[in-house]
Amino acid sequence: MLIATGRGAIFGLINLVAVLINISLNFLLIPQLGATGAALASMGGTAIMLGWQATTIFRYRHRIILPMTPTNPAID
Repeated sequence: MLIATGRGAIFGLINLVAVLINISLNFLLIPQLGATGAALASMGGTAIMLGWQATTIFRYRHRIILPMTPTNPAID
């Protein structure tokens, strides 16, 4: 949805931050917990990414007003 609304840069930033968090959590959790730590790190990075994307989409969705035209019908 972010790319479709012309906010690809924000999408890229969110994914970059999620990757950095995932890598950091991997370094912290894998030595102590092994495979469980890797799974927790992956879940943490993904949860942050999804939450941030959902918040950003919600914020921008309520600001976007699409005109009703035959080539661009408003999506509800």
